Amino acid sequence: MRPADDLKKLGEDIVASYDARIRDVGKLAKDTHDLLKGFERDHKERAGNLRADFTNLRVDLAKGEGNRIRAFEAMLEKTQRAINDIEIDVKKKLKEVSGLHASWKALTATMAMRRRGHSAPFRAKESKKVTTGKEVFGENKLHKKVAKGKRQIKRGKH
Repeated sequence: MRPADDLKKLGEDIVASYDARIRDVGKLAKDTHDLLKGFERDHKERAGNLRADFTNLRVDLAKGEGNRIRAFEAMLEKTQRAINDIEIDVKKKLKEVSGLHASWKALTATMAMRRRGHSAPFRAKESKKVTTGKEVFGENKLHKKVAKGKRQIKRGKH
């Protein structure tokens, strides 16, 4: 082949290749525009659905507001009753502990007096009289004080 024919053939190939690339780029541009239009259409459809859902939600929330307020007030009332019950229980326990504390103080005072050799009955507020060891074990076991604070048991008649 002659160089002129080769050059002509090369020119025709370049033009054909250029035309093919133009067609491909045109096709890509058309596909891209179609895709963008599809995105826009989907976006508008979803936005409309969301707007409708939001409107329905607002209506539902407005309808249910009274129910929610009543439920909340009932919950608050129940909580307040529970708090009041706890306060009553705590007051009862404090009173009980106070009585126990008074009994304990009286017992410790009586024990201190008895350790010093005095006979003092244990009398606590609102409590029964506590019996002495003599009353519990009988008169046959008498204790006698010995030097250094130790006690000995005297055997009596049986």
